[in-house]
Amino acid sequence: MSILGDNIHPGLRLTVPIDHEAFEAFQPYIDHLRRNEIGKADFSRHVEAGQSGTVVRPLYFCINRDRFEDGTHRWAVAKERGDKTIEVICGNGCDKVFSSRGPLWRKHAPNQRDFEWVKACDNQKWPYIEHGLALTGAQVVDIGTQMGFSAVRAEQFGAELVWGLELRKEAFDAAYEVAYALGTKAVDFIECDAREQIRKPGFITPEHTVFCMGLLHYWPEATIKGVLSVILGVDQVAIECRTTTGSQWVDCGGQTIMPEEWLLDAIRAAGLVITSHWTHGKPEIQHNRTMLTARKGGPL
Repeated sequence: MSILGDNIHPGLRLTVPIDHEAFEAFQPYIDHLRRNEIGKADFSRHVEAGQSGTVVRPLYFCINRDRFEDGTHRWAVAKERGDKTIEVICGNGCDKVFSSRGPLWRKHAPNQRDFEWVKACDNQKWPYIEHGLALTGAQVVDIGTQMGFSAVRAEQFGAELVWGLELRKEAFDAAYEVAYALGTKAVDFIECDAREQIRKPGFITPEHTVFCMGLLHYWPEATIKGVLSVILGVDQVAIECRTTTGSQWVDCGGQTIMPEEWLLDAIRAAGLVITSHWTHGKPEIQHNRTMLTARKGGPL
């Protein structure tokens, strides 16, 4: 039985009590904000906006993993402003990812609203990749490919060969279906733990381009540093992760938030030149999402 109860199925919408036990893992996030004066001030503005009528978007619950895949901040805002319940959308592990382009993705997502949310996220990433990296003829490794959309799109932008690495079987299977349906010729997938796969001799070489988007912050600090020591040795990288404007690494609700300046310094120390850089949030916010590209040859 799921932590949310019986008869949970993809596409189901639930109204869940704000103090439900499923949200216990979110509490460290509020605790972190309360300890951080700058973060607290920004958080208070979100709560005030909520009190003035802003609707908190639904949270996404993964049936296969029996946990919430996102929504920590939205839950915290709803709880702080006194909401008694919050809306939840249920789906399988890969249900909420990627674009709303055509019927292929529609069969994998619970509703059109999720499609539009993911389409917006995708639209934020790819202009930076397109203008920051030279993908024509590139050999790409997409770490944490999920349903394979970034891997497929890399081929569409000219990549010669693309490997997508995915640990979760349901996402791995869906990635193959996506690639097959779109008639890709240069994309293949490996069901594996990327942390182990990238360390295999000869798998990643200096000539590779590596994508690592939306995954680093789910690993401990030591693992993040180990992975970066490998992937920053290549010609080109695209990285998206959670960062802080502070100088300390932060363990926040099961996620590891790295200092953005530490990441930028690590990239420069590896001999890479940052070719695009975007941080979601205002400069004073200490818990952001950073998207960047970097390459050995500098800007295109």
